[in-house]
Amino acid sequence: MPDIETKPRYPNPRSQKPKLLADLGQFCQGCGRDKSDDPRVLEVDHKWPKAEGGNDAYENLTLLCGPCNKEKKDKLTLTQLQDLNRKNGHLTPEREANLRPTARQTTPSRRRRNRR
Repeated sequence: MPDIETKPRYPNPRSQKPKLLADLGQFCQGCGRDKSDDPRVLEVDHKWPKAEGGNDAYENLTLLCGPCNKEKKDKLTLTQLQDLNRKNGHLTPEREANLRPTARQTTPSRRRRNRR
């Protein structure tokens, strides 16, 4: 019988929000805005989009505000979103301190879709 490779099973990403809030603080990791007045507006999203080969592992999850999550969609990595927000003035030097360091990810092993 051939050895069948099984994918690891991860918890639902939304169920990870309390742990992400404790680890990252109540800050959007895309624009650095403090959302401590109402952390419910922070949404769980993937640093590396699933459409680009990312997975639901805790290390691939982050918190974004609604506008950042809509900008990122499944087209950008977290690093690309942060770079775009810097360019557009949404991520100011003062807010940089609110971001948690993320390891720059390399392209996943799965072939990426062509972007035009």
